[in-house]
Amino acid sequence: MNREVKFRGKRKDINVWAYGDLLQNNDGSASIRTNLNTWRENHDDVDAYGDNLSVDIDTVGQFTGLYDKNKKEIYEGDIVKAPLLDPIFGDVIKDAFCNAEIRFNKGSFVVSYYKREHNIYLSDLYKRIEVIGNIFDNKELLED
Repeated sequence: MNREVKFRGKRKDINVWAYGDLLQNNDGSASIRTNLNTWRENHDDVDAYGDNLSVDIDTVGQFTGLYDKNKKEIYEGDIVKAPLLDPIFGDVIKDAFCNAEIRFNKGSFVVSYYKREHNIYLSDLYKRIEVIGNIFDNKELLED
């Protein structure tokens, strides 16, 4: 099985996202070691290749290995537009959606419905969801 393991975190110096390998330092801080390919996908400036970019550890999220219905990478901490599910039978309610957060819970990535008491495995829904933001830049998307 071949799985891509990578992370993102908000840079401390210029408040943009860095993508790559996570380095956790002994002092509790974190850095992202950039990868040339992921840096090119997200920025025009490729001079940062190979840099260890200091990030806010509270913003670090792992790539789930899955893509949304628009082929966008899904990360822990993303906010997604997800289908509503029937609370009794668990079936998708046609044309009914709400915003939810991607979380890592008990060893699995889940779609966590805001103000609801259940989570759905991301692997069951990823083809039906759309990434619309994240909990650090767009927290208001989870408000009523």
